Amino acid sequence: MNLKSWVMDRLVGRKVSRKMLRCLCLICFGILGFTVTLTTYLIIDYLYTESLSPVYVRTFYVDYGDEVPESPIHVPIEIKTIEDTRNKYDLLERCVEAEAGNQGYLGKVYVCDVILNRLDSGKWGDTLEDVILYPNAFSVVSNGTIDVIDVTLETKKVVANELAHRTDSDIISFKTGSFHYGLMPAFKYKDHYFSK
Repeated sequence: MNLKSWVMDRLVGRKVSRKMLRCLCLICFGILGFTVTLTTYLIIDYLYTESLSPVYVRTFYVDYGDEVPESPIHVPIEIKTIEDTRNKYDLLERCVEAEAGNQGYLGKVYVCDVILNRLDSGKWGDTLEDVILYPNAFSVVSNGTIDVIDVTLETKKVVANELAHRTDSDIISFKTGSFHYGLMPAFKYKDHYFSK
């Protein structure tokens, strides 16, 4: 006795046609496939968010001053909590969202890279806040959009990814309409022209 005969005899009886059995199998496999796909997506999304987002990082800093103390009990320890980490990158996330919220994932990546590359260069300041609030550097700061924007989860992921692994370490400027005068044109992505 083969599997098909056993199914026909035991589970569905002899009154079910082959066409009906095929439909039943397709429905079962469809539900199973959807469930597996959804579960896989949720697991990957959870792992991706948990492993790459700086929001979940807990860092311990030990300040010994000039000398290492004899007893570790008296070592002052600053504990950076999740809230501290959120506040540290909140301005960056809001700037990326305000400047490139309608430019898609890759557009946000490039804007984030511009900000981080400016920070690395030191010409616009030594902190993220200095770089973002540099006079006339970002229009969203001048017009106040950065203060009222709601940051999406996608933007938070972009910032987390770019802090971990920079996509483009050369671009230092972008604008709409044309490339910046005096800088080397790099590429155009959607509405933004990026320069080196």
